[in-house]
Formats: sequence, structure tokens, C-alpha cells
Amino acid sequence: MALDWAEENDGQKLIVGEWGVYHGTVYLDERNQYIRDARELFEENGIGWAYWSYNETQTVLDPSVRVAFSKTPSYDWIYEEILNALGLLCGEGDINCDNTVDYEDLVILLDQWLQPPDTPPYADVAPLPDGDGIADFLDFSAVGKHWMEDVTPY
Repeated sequence: MALDWAEENDGQKLIVGEWGVYHGTVYLDERNQYIRDARELFEENGIGWAYWSYNETQTVLDPSVRVAFSKTPSYDWIYEEILNALGLLCGEGDINCDNTVDYEDLVILLDQWLQPPDTPPYADVAPLPDGDGIADFLDFSAVGKHWMEDVTPY
């Protein structure tokens, strides 16, 4: 419905602001999957988004170690799986951020070969941290370096 409205109104841009999942109502792995699915759906449809997080119930901080509403948060509290689901952390060469460098990453790379990335997931992953604006041999090298390996997010 919103996509139809945007198209009917000269391609107006859409944004989903302050969305998230309350960690106290779902299992953590289900929360991670929902966040990944929602983000990918927004990005596939050209919808901007802003995840609602600070030091509260929908946070990117690990609920098992964070101190709620602390004035001195710690980087040790960051829950990397949520950042990964948000597409903010991926291991080197892991284009689709599923923690494995495999055929799925290669297909994405080949689909975007010698083109600037325009739709996520972006194959332009090298050089670190933000690529060089085109899917090329630098990105192929990053995929090849970790081919068929499980990779840890940065």
C-alpha cells in the first residue's frame, strides 16, 4: 500500500522510522531473524529505515550484560548478532552477512560485477572498510580469501 502511494506520487521516498523488537517478548534468535528480514525487505524496496535503539528494550546492546539507562555504556555490551542482522557487521568477503563465504556471496558478486552497487546486499566489500565504489577483483579476492569458511563479523 505505501509503495503504491509512493509510486502514484511521483516516486516519493519512504522511510520507516524507529522500528525494532522488544527483547522481552521473543527468543533472541527469532528477534535477530525478524530484524534481518525487515531490514532486507525495506532495502529491497528502496525504503529508508532507522532502527530504534539506545540503552533500552529494543537495543543493539546485549540484554544479558547491559546496564539499563546507564550514563557510562560500554562497547562490551554490544550484541554483534543484532548489528549483523542490521547489515552493519559482516565478516570479510561475507557479502550477504550470513557468517559464511560461499556460493551465495559469489552469485551476488557476479551479478554486480564491474558495476557500482545499487541494491543491497552490496558486493563492493573491498578494500575495507567501505569498498572502492565498484564490484571488481578486490572484492573477488576478499571472497576467495575466505572461500567456504565461517567468518566472524568485524
